[in-house]
Amino acid sequence: MNALVRLARSAPLIIALAVAAFALYVIVAAVRSPDRAKELLIRVFGVVTILLSMFFMLGIVYAWADGNAFVMDLSGGFAVVSIAALGIVLVCRWRFLRHRPDFYKPGERERLPWWRLL
Repeated sequence: MNALVRLARSAPLIIALAVAAFALYVIVAAVRSPDRAKELLIRVFGVVTILLSMFFMLGIVYAWADGNAFVMDLSGGFAVVSIAALGIVLVCRWRFLRHRPDFYKPGERERLPWWRLL
C-alpha cells in the first residue's frame, strides 16, 4: 500500500506525458497521416522516456550518496513511471512494426531524418 502512495506522487508526470502524447498525435495526424503520427510519437517518446529514466536514476544515485531518503524515494517513484512508460513505448513500437511491415520503404528503415516525419 505504501508503494502505491509513493507512485501517486508521480501523477503529474503521468498526466504531463499523456497530455503531450495526445496533443502531438492530434496535431501530426491532422497535418499528415495517423501512421506518421504514431511513428513520430513512438520515436519522440522513446527518447523522452530514456532521458527521463536516466535523469531520475541519476537522482537516485545522488540522493543515495547524499543520504537523503525522501529524494531517493521520490526519484525512485518517478524512475519507475519513466521505465514503465519506456516499456509501453517499446511494446507500441513492436506492435506498430508487426502490423505494418511495409510501412518503411527499402533503404529507409535505418534512419529517417526528423523533417521527413512531419
